[in-house]
Amino acid sequence: AMFLLGLPFTCNGGIHMFNLFNASAPSWNLLLFALLEVTLVSWVYGIETFMDNIAEMGIQLKPMVKLYWKICWKYTTPLVLLVLLVLSWVTFGQVGYNGVPYPVWVQIMGYLITGSTIIALPIVAVARIKDIYHQSTPTMDTLVRPTAQWGPSKEGSVISLVP
Repeated sequence: AMFLLGLPFTCNGGIHMFNLFNASAPSWNLLLFALLEVTLVSWVYGIETFMDNIAEMGIQLKPMVKLYWKICWKYTTPLVLLVLLVLSWVTFGQVGYNGVPYPVWVQIMGYLITGSTIIALPIVAVARIKDIYHQSTPTMDTLVRPTAQWGPSKEGSVISLVP
């Protein structure tokens, strides 16, 4: 299947398709995913819980290093990602080749390529919320908090991959 999807890139207009994918696929969508991830981990899951998970892995951080990472994950990184995301939307220009912009319908295809990478996020979220609310009491807390089974494994239950 991937072979067949890649064939058009080898034809005469392949450079144009490549240029459109290159300009559209790694775009604001990656910044949005990164912003969502760092926000959910640091603000919803909780930075203290996350730092406890790091300590459970045996990673010991000095207090100043721990403070640095807390500030970065909770404030600096989301702010920088938000600024970059807004700037990418403001400067989202026309895609073209050799200084000639592509037609509007090609630009729309580029927006669809970018949008297709994030469409699964709300679909899965709605399906998951539907499953959780259908099975238990309707609280959003059940989706964003670890279960009782979450935590370090019991001694001897981990399979070593290194001989």
